[in-house]
Amino acid sequence: MGNSKSVETKEKDRLTTGTASIKKPSSSSTRGSGSLSGSQPKKPLLNASQRSIIKYCLDNAKEDMTDRIVRRVGEKKEEFKMFIETLPKEEKVQYTDSLKEFLFLVCNSLTDSEFVQKISNEYGQKQASLRTKGFKPDFFAGTADAVTTECTFLDGAAHAPSETAGAWSELSTFVFSNVRDGYYQELRKQRKNSTTQSKIKLSEMAQESKDDELTRSSTSPEKSGDNNSKDNSRSSKEGTPQFLLPPDTVY
Repeated sequence: MGNSKSVETKEKDRLTTGTASIKKPSSSSTRGSGSLSGSQPKKPLLNASQRSIIKYCLDNAKEDMTDRIVRRVGEKKEEFKMFIETLPKEEKVQYTDSLKEFLFLVCNSLTDSEFVQKISNEYGQKQASLRTKGFKPDFFAGTADAVTTECTFLDGAAHAPSETAGAWSELSTFVFSNVRDGYYQELRKQRKNSTTQSKIKLSEMAQESKDDELTRSSTSPEKSGDNNSKDNSRSSKEGTPQFLLPPDTVY
C-alpha cells in the first residue's frame, strides 16, 4: 500500500515537472529565437574618436550657432543671402530653428547611420517647399561647408584642428548629400503628381469634347430634316398656279 502511494507521488512529480518544462522554454532557446527575429546591429556613422569630438563641440555650442552658420552661407553665396533676406521674419526664424533641431538630432544619433540617413532625407524633402521662394539645391553644399567651419571653431583647439575639421567634414558630407537626395526625391514626386493630374485633366477634356460631338451629331439630322421639308414645301408651291414667279429680267 505504501509502495503504491510512493509510486503515485513520483509519477505526479514527473508529470508536473514535465508540464513546467513545456511551458517555460530554456534560456538558450529564447536567445536563439531572438537572434533569428532580432534586427541587425546599428552601424555607427563615425568612429569613436570622431564621435567624441562632435559631442565635445556640441557641448560648447551657443544659442546662435545656426544663425552663424546661415550668415556664413550668405557670405559665400549671394543667391542664398538674397533668399534668406526675402523671407518673412517668421519664416527666417523657422528656417534657422529647423536647421538647429536637425543638426542636434543628427549629432545625437551618430551610432545609427541608417537613422541619420533617414532624417537627412526627410529634412531635404521639407526644403523642397522653399523652391518657389528662391531656394536652390546647391545651397546644401554651402551649408555643409559652413557647418564644418563654424562647428570646428567650437572645439577651441581642444583636439588637433585637422582631426576636428576632418570629423565635421565627413559628417557634413554624408548628411547633406542625403539631404540633397531627399530634396530631389520630393521634386520628382511633385512632378510625377503634376503630370498625372495633367493627364487626368486632358482625358476629362477629351471626353467632354467627345460628348459634345455626340450631342451635336444626334441633333443635326432633325435640323437637316426640317430644312429639307421646307425646301420641298417651297418647290411644291412653285408648281402651283397661285405661286407668283419673279419677273423676267429685261436687258
